[in-house]
Amino acid sequence: MFNTNRPKLKIDCDKSDRIIEALTLLSLLFSFAFIAHHYSDLPDRVPAHFGLDGEVNRYDEKSMIWLVPMLLSAICFGVYKLNKHPYIYNYPVKITENNAEKQYRSSTKITRYINLSFSLICAVITYEMVTIALKNSTSFSLFSNYFLIITIAFLTLMPIVMVIKTIVQTKK
Repeated sequence: MFNTNRPKLKIDCDKSDRIIEALTLLSLLFSFAFIAHHYSDLPDRVPAHFGLDGEVNRYDEKSMIWLVPMLLSAICFGVYKLNKHPYIYNYPVKITENNAEKQYRSSTKITRYINLSFSLICAVITYEMVTIALKNSTSFSLFSNYFLIITIAFLTLMPIVMVIKTIVQTKK
């Protein structure tokens, strides 16, 4: 399953990596803190599902509002731990002693950005769920809609651009 012949290097975090990881943690903590702060004011039923247009199309019990940040925290923690073992990832090039560090560093950076994007999406969804429940609104704000569209586009395009960049640099 895994290519066991790959070098198993420890890739140290640089300053930007630590900033990205801190922002990821802060956005997840924001999700929990925002819910905790407003929990007693929430109605018994809160938004639980949204259509593509941002409209609420299902409500659920108040306690279910914790589900989004709990699931995303588990995913982010799993990705954080996985990032400690970049030699098990799939790569578009053969990993050798000569290119392993560069490839591992690039892939862990991509993974950190993806993790940050997930945590920011979680924070926006959590914020919208709480504010919609409190204001008796029925849809996401315009800012949140645009933020989610841009973030999803970023999540889709950024890894592709970084992989192409890595391939081009490797061939030089």
